[in-house]
Amino acid sequence: MGKRHARIPVHELTLVDLRAKLKRDPSNYRDEFLVQLRHFESCLQMLELRPSERSKELCELLGFIGQVAASFPQDAAHVPGMLVNLLERHLGAIHPAVRKHAILALMTMRSRELVPPDAVLPFFFKLFRLPDKELRKHLVSHIIYDIKRINAKKKDPAANRKLQTFMHKILDEDDSAAALYSLIVMIDLYRRKVWSSNQMVNTIARGCFSKHSKIVIVALRFLLGQYSKVSVHQSENPDEVKQALTDQEVGKKRREIMYNFKKAAKKTGKRRHLMEKALLKVEKARHIKPVEEKVFPAVEVINDPQGFAEKLLGVLQKSHQSFDLRLLVMRVMARLISTHQLQVLSFYPYLERHMEPFHREVASIMEVAVESVHDMIPPDAATPLLMTIANHFVNDKSEPDIITIGLNTIREMCRRQPLLMNDTLLQDLVEYKSYKKDRGVAMAAKGIIHLYRGLQPTMLRKKDRGKFHDSDAMIPAFGSSQTVDRVPGIELLEDYERERAEAAAEAEDTGQPLEEESDEGWIEGEDSDDSSSSDSGDWVDVSSASSASMSEDDEGELPEGEDAKPKPRKSRKPAMGPDGGNDHDDDDKNFPELVNLDDVVTTTKADGAVDSDSSSDSESYGDSPGLSDGGKDPASAVTPPGGQRTASANPPSRGRKPAGPPPRVDAARILTPADFRKIEALSQQRALTSKATSTLKRRKKLEELRAQPLSETLELGTAKSREKAKEERRQKVEKVRERHKARSKKDRKGGGTSHRDKEHAKRFILTRHKFSVRRKTKLSSKQKLKTDKKRQKGLVKFKIRHKL
Repeated sequence: MGKRHARIPVHELTLVDLRAKLKRDPSNYRDEFLVQLRHFESCLQMLELRPSERSKELCELLGFIGQVAASFPQDAAHVPGMLVNLLERHLGAIHPAVRKHAILALMTMRSRELVPPDAVLPFFFKLFRLPDKELRKHLVSHIIYDIKRINAKKKDPAANRKLQTFMHKILDEDDSAAALYSLIVMIDLYRRKVWSSNQMVNTIARGCFSKHSKIVIVALRFLLGQYSKVSVHQSENPDEVKQALTDQEVGKKRREIMYNFKKAAKKTGKRRHLMEKALLKVEKARHIKPVEEKVFPAVEVINDPQGFAEKLLGVLQKSHQSFDLRLLVMRVMARLISTHQLQVLSFYPYLERHMEPFHREVASIMEVAVESVHDMIPPDAATPLLMTIANHFVNDKSEPDIITIGLNTIREMCRRQPLLMNDTLLQDLVEYKSYKKDRGVAMAAKGIIHLYRGLQPTMLRKKDRGKFHDSDAMIPAFGSSQTVDRVPGIELLEDYERERAEAAAEAEDTGQPLEEESDEGWIEGEDSDDSSSSDSGDWVDVSSASSASMSEDDEGELPEGEDAKPKPRKSRKPAMGPDGGNDHDDDDKNFPELVNLDDVVTTTKADGAVDSDSSSDSESYGDSPGLSDGGKDPASAVTPPGGQRTASANPPSRGRKPAGPPPRVDAARILTPADFRKIEALSQQRALTSKATSTLKRRKKLEELRAQPLSETLELGTAKSREKAKEERRQKVEKVRERHKARSKKDRKGGGTSHRDKEHAKRFILTRHKFSVRRKTKLSSKQKLKTDKKRQKGLVKFKIRHKL
């Protein structure tokens, strides 16, 4: 029991057992590895003599050497070079099975860092020339995995530069297979954000001008963002967590793990440990924060998009490829024109050739036409395309579906460039709003009406402009730029604050408290806090001091530079005493003394922080010795401690500019989120009041009627004479009798109308799915003629019986 087994001789071990022992203890089995390595080299020499022969022993040795060579890097350093040289010399003549095992051995040794990437990856690209699809899939998967592993922890710019340079050279070669799969590898690495530089995008875009159609299709789909159809490699590792899991996904995975554990026949400790480990991994996936690298769409980072689009248009005009390929080129061109606001004016005449209703890809062509229009295109360049669509699609001879497609396309083109439409064409298209054969046509025409109601209602007829429209709205001229100099809706906030200020002043005069606003999110005391904080600090509010020293006549005007929003605080309007001075109340003693504007200006001038207007004001207030009023002492203009000021304290200044209109609220202060919420609420309120519906009008009339005295209401009720009412009732009865007499005896049936009569009153679209209707549509001409003869025969019999 306690004795160890003797060592098994090497010649009795299989390659699988020897591989396991070499991996477990490489140092003790080094001699055995060297024996197998010499045997492997002799087998390669025999393969040189007969490369087309399949050797099962060599295939097993290739698998063995590939797995254990990493344990002996010095002894097996020459093995990758031997395999590469062998495959390059006998690439087409070697047996496929031996070639596959040799390539898999090279992949294994490269994965274990036995050979550098620049030594085998170029050789792998040469293997794409072989007509072996399985081998190509293995090669693409390995190349993508290898480059991703190189840049997993930290990107290797040197290795990436070498590989990218090699791939660029492959694209320029005539080998279509190698170029195609190198393009596939680059696209997949860009999708995985391994190689996401702008240089890589421009390299892939060069494939659009290749001589091989497959490469062109792959490059065009890449520019359109269609990556999934290109990749042929194996899917990514499902255990690799890309993003955080939601609570529902976490719960679902937890239930699956618990269910798999409970359904096991035996609950062992190992299974419980694996279950807990899986649950912990799922819980960690809930809080994962993946670091995503910003990758822009490929079309946005192309160098020289104007030149690229013009070159692509030249290829398109000379191309004789299939229409599907040309349609891909048109889509890429439209995406480029729309993204970069390009002007490729020759593209629109080319689109006119394909604007036919019977074209099999008419919807895709219409999409291209819409996407290629933007507001920077001259209207004269795209107007012929619009007229071609209107003439070929929107006419009375076309089917309703074709008319709908044409109207919707015209609407979207005009939404991007409104100047494409003219008055005559607009009036013709608007007439389709009363199209009765198909509702989709009418809705498409109304969409055009709604579009131009907002852009320029004067282009429509008066009846189509709508009740509430902006008659001053105009489509800006081509090339004009619209600058925004104010916050939209700021005038509503100004009016609101002005009304609040007037209400506050009126409430102060009457002595009644001001009603507080009940708007949610509107803070009434924001500015009052700011004003109090500014008064309590070291800063001096010059505008506040100047407003305090204003005369009674100028008190209603706001000085320039002052906050336009009024602050509900106690009025500082001075009360004139018997001697012409200001008689302040006792409450004013609690407030700090008023600061004279002259002292403030003089102090700031001495500090060197006053502008030209302030300096001119200080000179006019008497800072110079030569005063216009007889050389009074400047101290006479200073406010005395008692709080009384004479009329000469604020003499008119010379050279001062007259005060202009007060600045807007958005120019005077920074708007708060509460201000923006108030603007939005006021805008909604104005929209409701301006668009009064018929219900509001009826309610208003009813309120006016209720406000009238009862006697006037009774007089209005008895205004209509009884004779007139009786005459109206008689006329109604006569009309009903005439209508009953006009009906035939056949139409007048007892018990009301039947179900068949009701079906005749229904629209066809409501009854077209009935069996009887579908049966009639499937009848042949012979059956229809037979049914018609039978019906005529029944009518003749009915007439004969009626006469008898």
